[in-house]
Amino acid sequence: MLSTKELANRVTCRLLHDQPLSPAKVQFAWRATVGTPMSRVTSVTLDEKGTLLIRTSNEHWQRETARSTKLIKKRLAELLGNGVVKKLMIKGPPLKKR
Repeated sequence: MLSTKELANRVTCRLLHDQPLSPAKVQFAWRATVGTPMSRVTSVTLDEKGTLLIRTSNEHWQRETARSTKLIKKRLAELLGNGVVKKLMIKGPPLKKR
C-alpha cells in the first residue's frame, strides 16, 4: 500500500513529465523539491546548458542549499527528468569566514 505522500509524489511526477520545460515548471519543481521556507528565500533559473542558478537571500540559506545539493539534484531529476539539471550553481551574499 502506498502512503499519501508517495502517491502524491508519483502523481506530481507523472503530471510534470508531459509538460514542456518552462520557467514555471522549473519554479514548481523547485518549490516541490525544497519546500516553502527555502523557496521563499531563494530564486532559480535554468539555463540552456542545464545549469540551475540558485540565488539565496542570505548566508544561512546559501549554506543550507549547498549542504543539500545531492538531495536537491536527485529530487529535481525525479520531477523534471534525468539530465535536465546537470549542475547547480549557488549565488548569494559573500560568505563570512567562521
